[in-house]
Order: sequence, then C-alpha cells, then structure tokens
Amino acid sequence: MIKKRASHSATPLMIFGRWQYTIVSIFLTVALGVGLAIGLVAPEKDGLAIELEPDIRPEAVHVYYSQYGGFGAYGGFTDPTQASGRELFLPIDRDGRRATSLRAVVYTNGCELATFALDPLPLGLDRVRFECRKLRTIHLSGAVVGYPRPSDLTVRLRYLAFWSHSFFGISDGPVASNCRGGPRSGWQV
Repeated sequence: MIKKRASHSATPLMIFGRWQYTIVSIFLTVALGVGLAIGLVAPEKDGLAIELEPDIRPEAVHVYYSQYGGFGAYGGFTDPTQASGRELFLPIDRDGRRATSLRAVVYTNGCELATFALDPLPLGLDRVRFECRKLRTIHLSGAVVGYPRPSDLTVRLRYLAFWSHSFFGISDGPVASNCRGGPRSGWQV
C-alpha cells in the first residue's frame, strides 16, 4: 500500500527580491574579477637596489655581479637602461630560486672600483649605496714609434682585475677587465 503525502502548496522562501539578486550578482562578479586580477598580477621581484649619489647618472654605472644559490652560480651585468631614478636594480633569483649570496663590482668614470659581498643575502628588498671616491689624475706620456701618426689615434687602456677570480670564488675562466677609451668601454669578461 502506497501512502500519498500530503501536498503543501508552499512557495519557496525568497530572501532577495529580483533587483536585490541582480545587485548581489554584480557585486560577486566584480569581487571575483578583482580577486582574480590581483592573483594574476606578478609579485614584486626580490632584488637588491644600488643607490647612487645625485651627481652620478645611472646609465654611466657598470655593475658586474655574481649570485650563488641552489641553482649554482650565475654572473651578469646590470642593464643601465632599466635604472629607476637614482638606483640600479640587481635581480637575486635565478630560475625561480632565490640566491643565498651575491657579490658585485661597481664602477663609473672618475671613481674608484667598489665591491660588495652579501653572504648571506638578507631577505627582502635590500639596499647598498655606491659612493664615488674620486680617482686622482695620472698623466701618461709616450710616443708611438714605427707607425705614421694617424690623425684619429685612439689610446685604450685595459685594466685586468686578476683579483676578481678569488673575489667571485671562481677558479678559471676569463679575467674581468675594464676598458677605457674607444667604442667598447666598460666591463668585460
């Protein structure tokens, strides 16, 4: 025997009216969209800022750096065109892995070389300051012999930083050098 249930003619309980439902739907859509957009925005990169003195142009500063971590060691040069205001930025991660230490040589015309080593590398965005210690002028004199004197003679001086191997902790490879004069001035490895 099958019993019939008593039928109730109840209507569903409405919490919101039609216009309230529309407002809640819009709010939820906007909230989810904003949340998704915030999640997709790349987080600020971890790095090291090199602060410069006001009279130093960032595009005139050369930085050769090496970072060390679980990825091994990686060296590179800063891109002065990416400078922001009065500072240069050094990345401190490689292949998504944070470096544990960093060493760098900083140079600009007329200033002594500056080095810094951060071992261990502090967490978060850290800063170091490059202060220009003015170089004194050294007068060189000499004569070019055996060749006629061309009118467009260029003298280039190359500083070989033999100490850079021990500073960067490498045992072989090209020696870091800095060339002055001519079209290829700057640090080279």
